[in-house]
Amino acid sequence: MLTTSWNAPETAFTLPGEFFMQKSVDEGPLFGFHRMNAFTGMQPLESIHFHDVEKNADIKRDIQRYKAHLSKLFGREVEASNPLQAHVMR
Repeated sequence: MLTTSWNAPETAFTLPGEFFMQKSVDEGPLFGFHRMNAFTGMQPLESIHFHDVEKNADIKRDIQRYKAHLSKLFGREVEASNPLQAHVMR
């Protein structure tokens, strides 16, 4: 599972003519990383990416997205009492 942050808005990965040539984070910039891990026999878990983090950050929303993502992948509720430790599982 990869967790990344980008200053680019999400649309930079989907709009024709933009820098990332209509490739998602996983299919574009991180494609080689995923293939390298596949070579070793690893299988990817669904990644989560945060976009436009400099100009339009929404920390509260992103923490909730991250908690929901972790809960979906690992089937457990994420500790809600300390949002700075969103990676800690019950």
